[in-house]
Amino acid sequence: MPMSIERIYNLLVIEQRGLLSQEEVVELEAYRNSQTADVAAVEHLILHTANLEFPTDDEISNGWSALESAIRTETIDNKPTVSKNRRITAGRRRWFALAASFILLALAYMVYGDQSETYVSKDGMLQQMLADNSEVRLNENSMCRLKKGYGAKHRNLEIKGELFIKAKEHDHEMHLQSEQFDIVVKGTQFNVMDFEADDIATVTLYEGRINLTLPTGETLRMNAGDHVCWNKSKRSATRTSVRLTEPGWVSGKFVFDHAPWPEVFARLSRKFNVSFIGIDALADSHFNDDATSDDLDSILRHIERASHSRITALGEAQYQIDVE
Repeated sequence: MPMSIERIYNLLVIEQRGLLSQEEVVELEAYRNSQTADVAAVEHLILHTANLEFPTDDEISNGWSALESAIRTETIDNKPTVSKNRRITAGRRRWFALAASFILLALAYMVYGDQSETYVSKDGMLQQMLADNSEVRLNENSMCRLKKGYGAKHRNLEIKGELFIKAKEHDHEMHLQSEQFDIVVKGTQFNVMDFEADDIATVTLYEGRINLTLPTGETLRMNAGDHVCWNKSKRSATRTSVRLTEPGWVSGKFVFDHAPWPEVFARLSRKFNVSFIGIDALADSHFNDDATSDDLDSILRHIERASHSRITALGEAQYQIDVE
């Protein structure tokens, strides 16, 4: 039997917070396969209401108390024979009609007023050609949203997660926003990694030029080959250079291209669902690894040799880093 929209909503919100149990993961995946349209609709709703502030239970209760008080004191001119109960009922109907009108207007705006295009990659990469002939590739568990009029009136994108884009030359500048970055480009190729759960966010420019604005308000002019890693905790940026012409994940390779240690361990944590203690003890250096192995132990042995450290398993999903 199809589950209710409320159940879909609850599971998606729990998933967004990373708190799904194994049973809930299986349940949600089953409904993604059987009720694809319902799940997509609720995901769209969650995306467009993410920044809304809803009233608390106390505020709702107080609001209804004030509303009912106003209704009770309401008088109906020229109708002295109407009972108090009927006056209250009539007043409620008017208030409910007004509230329903506002709800319908809000829903109409959400459905017809915005009409943004949203692309979401869940279990693998997603490739999409945009209206301006720019090519976008989303890494898994990432999202890209284009507002109505993209390509004709503007080129504004919002992303979460990781995106590689080949932006075509165009009359309109491309304006890309993520949680940490604000990027302005014309024609270029670059990669943005900005996952909410990570302590770092990165931008890598492979071709052309871009203007990158950091959370501090500072704007960096990036040239081809530049790689900027933003540390959220330290609120500082590190600029290095890359060797490759596109990120390894685009061709299915798990490689590191002159990556700072915080970025290395952020990628490992996300891919293998593990955590690391002692990253800050490592020297401010970078890691190159062209191996395409998906074996965590093999990668950690390479890191030990490169960083002169020892990485020890503390449990099934946690590792300790000690500098030798």
